[in-house]
Amino acid sequence: MTVLPLASLQARWRAGDRAWLIGGSAERLLDVAQRERDRLRASERILLVESDPVQLLAIFIASVERGCNVFLGSPQWRESEWQQAIALVVPNWIYRKGDRVPSPSLATNVPTPLATFPAIGIPTGGSSGQLRFALHDWQTLTAAAQGFQTYFGGGPVRAFCTLPLYHVSGLMQFVRVLNAGGQLAIASYKSLHFDMHTGALIAEPELVNIARDLFFISLVPTQLQRLMAAGGSRWLAGFGTVLLGGAPAWNELLAAARSESIRLAPTYGMTETASQVATLKPEDFLAGRTSSGCVLPHARVTIRGADGELLPPLQVGTIAIAAESLCWGYLPGNAIAREFLTDDVGYVDDDGQLVIVGRRSRKIVTGGENVTPEEIEAVIRSVPQIRDVCVVGIPDREWGEVVAAVVVLSAPAADTLPTDWVALVKAELRDRLSSFKQPKVWIACNSFPRNDRGKTDCARVREFAIAQYRRQCR
Repeated sequence: MTVLPLASLQARWRAGDRAWLIGGSAERLLDVAQRERDRLRASERILLVESDPVQLLAIFIASVERGCNVFLGSPQWRESEWQQAIALVVPNWIYRKGDRVPSPSLATNVPTPLATFPAIGIPTGGSSGQLRFALHDWQTLTAAAQGFQTYFGGGPVRAFCTLPLYHVSGLMQFVRVLNAGGQLAIASYKSLHFDMHTGALIAEPELVNIARDLFFISLVPTQLQRLMAAGGSRWLAGFGTVLLGGAPAWNELLAAARSESIRLAPTYGMTETASQVATLKPEDFLAGRTSSGCVLPHARVTIRGADGELLPPLQVGTIAIAAESLCWGYLPGNAIAREFLTDDVGYVDDDGQLVIVGRRSRKIVTGGENVTPEEIEAVIRSVPQIRDVCVVGIPDREWGEVVAAVVVLSAPAADTLPTDWVALVKAELRDRLSSFKQPKVWIACNSFPRNDRGKTDCARVREFAIAQYRRQCR
């Protein structure tokens, strides 16, 4: 029988466990959760957009306990994303900045039926770049947490969380701790600073003094690179396991981490699977392996050919996932098949470890965030003087990939774009796209290469953009 989150925390509190939450007040979390549970009604739709982690966890717990449909949102959403979220969710209540307000859309919109009920909606990008939610429930999340616990030997799970709790990678750290016991330490990634002489973390004593060798910490490659550059290698090396996911890590970063004896565990997973379904054990990483490791016990990963046929080891194909943690569908959208065909390409090696080769689509992963080029192209095309645009991802040591916009202007382009035009486009994007979706690189050209159907050859545009970017960086 699955134990709901509030009942689990209440039991720990009655048993005298006051120290399970580090970096926040467990007492305040429990008080807020109990208060909001009594205010909510079963089946209500909750849009939860809180930046305070204790407040977010409390409302999340109350919503799940009461049987509400709860949808997580980013405090960094722009106005257009807010409008999308409200139109999709049609919430009864919006929780934001410590307040609870009724939805302005409830009186004029009919909610879309959900693929599961009660739902836990976690934001993810759609194929067109528009906002959508992967629809989980408490059972899919706990299945992922139980698989994680089993894979790492059972026992309590202790997590040092620096990732946003509205992301699946942040939320699942809380679910794992709740499922297995242990502790959750919460610290903003931007607050992590180190003594350059000793490499020690400069923070509150309760965060400094944790037994790091018993803790997991989860990072995306960009964060790992920046923490190492900021003098945090020795601190990171003290963790029992450093889970690394969200985007492919580059070989130089992996080699640097290995040379510092950082116990990395590269992972593979996504919002749809409630985070990781494959993980390389730290011991294998330090021994020189670079795969995504073996599949966790709650999941099954196969490699499919072009016609859906099952491929043997060492043959590259599309990665397909069947898992107890697989979401039930999307909002907007329909239920998904119980074997999920991903956007990723890879193979299984002779040791049963998953190796990721690349992606099937144009999706860009920058700093652990998914970006759909078509969404950005639509915004740029609305700006005067644009004849054509192609958005691509360029390999980058800090971000994994950076978003680059290659544009064809109505007038013939010079080697560089007019400064005032770039400023105009950036201002247009600032109000319509989240910051991580905004291009960091702008490149001009006179025309795009075309395929035999007359469509832009995005692969060749990307090659051109990479060459231009490297020339700019010299």
